[in-house]
Amino acid sequence: MRCEADERAVLDGCWFDIAAAERVRTFFRKFLRHSKGQWAKRPFELLDWQWTQIIAPLFGWKRADGSRRFRRGYIEVPKKNGKSTLFSGLSLYLLAGDGEQGATKSGRAAELAKRATAPERTGSETLGRGTGGNG
Repeated sequence: MRCEADERAVLDGCWFDIAAAERVRTFFRKFLRHSKGQWAKRPFELLDWQWTQIIAPLFGWKRADGSRRFRRGYIEVPKKNGKSTLFSGLSLYLLAGDGEQGATKSGRAAELAKRATAPERTGSETLGRGTGGNG
């Protein structure tokens, strides 16, 4: 638990599902590739801060009924720290890997996600076909 709010959430029946959070990390590794620079064509490995501060809390915390504790996230990251890449990947996960009915995505990352589904970018013909990308 990271803070008092987490402690209160546990008292209200919330719990942390590490397997749910790990599904997101696995999706990034398995289906996403960097598209440019020194990391081009390499699997997307989440950085420690991306995992501990964003992915794990947003996707791991569950309410007593099994739904996600957090329905929205507000994340600020300084310039040149991989925001577009991270949030494009999250948009793709919510679109293709999450399995939640009616999931929505918005913003610049949503625009980039459509372009990012091209098989030459993801390394996955299946991902491109399933998201309306170029596949």
